Amino acid sequence: MSSARTRSARLAAAVALLLAMALPAQAANPSRQQQERAVHGLLRAHHPTITADSLRKIGPDVASILLKAAAQPNVTRMSTRGTALLVHFPSEKSAALLRLRLHDRRTPIRIRRIAGVALIRGQGVAVASDVRKMLHHVDPHLRDGAANALGTVVQPQATRWLEQRLALERERFVRETISRSLQRHRKARSKRGSQSKQK
Repeated sequence: MSSARTRSARLAAAVALLLAMALPAQAANPSRQQQERAVHGLLRAHHPTITADSLRKIGPDVASILLKAAAQPNVTRMSTRGTALLVHFPSEKSAALLRLRLHDRRTPIRIRRIAGVALIRGQGVAVASDVRKMLHHVDPHLRDGAANALGTVVQPQATRWLEQRLALERERFVRETISRSLQRHRKARSKRGSQSKQK
């Protein structure tokens, strides 16, 4: 990328971040168009720091703007980041879209992996069985994403699924992810146990 294009991209990212920060100060009720500009600027930026708080400060329509971005049929930076950021806005609509992305075979593996992680981190135990199916997918990257996502669900059933997959898994990097997820489960249970003893 040329230095002029790099400067232009950085300038666009800086403007998007400033816009996102300035919107709440400007008006209590920014217009849908202002919110879209701010969200799209963040989604297109090269290295943005996007938090749930920074998104919510933009305005009340952020969740629907992210849903629209994530639903784009083409894989772009906007649709990929929109999919990942739905983790901050759990709802029936976001769960339905993430499930669709996760199970649609036409969706690229990378997006399916992001959707699985966002689905389980945003919706929790209720959607664990959706992600469990991906533990047995033919693509190791999708199995890896499912193992990583299930690491956040500290439930006996999720632990059992991970242990069963570990016994079958041949790919080293997936085995490592499963082991890390199981370690997270053990640490979380240990922490819960020590807290209950203190009470």
